[in-house]
Amino acid sequence: MEMLREIIPFFIGLVLPPVMMLLARIMRFERMNSLLSFILAILVGCCVSFFAGEITDSLAESCMAIIIDTSLVYTGSQAAYRLWWKPLLARRLSQQQVKSPLS
Repeated sequence: MEMLREIIPFFIGLVLPPVMMLLARIMRFERMNSLLSFILAILVGCCVSFFAGEITDSLAESCMAIIIDTSLVYTGSQAAYRLWWKPLLARRLSQQQVKSPLS
């Protein structure tokens, strides 16, 4: 069960890059992608810690659980973006540029 608590934030991070890309387009934050991804990772890490029941009476243990979950979410999102989403989108965008007529 403990291993599942550590894997879930990482897997949530794997699907986070498309959400962040949509938010960046909707909110027009093209230049603040790093800040947006970090804030989103903190928010999701806090939610994962809360729903996993890792928020306790001890402030130190609660903060450590949030830090661990946030770092797992952020690591998963960055790894997925660099290894999967960025190459996939680069290929899609290059195909669209080849199909579109030059002005």
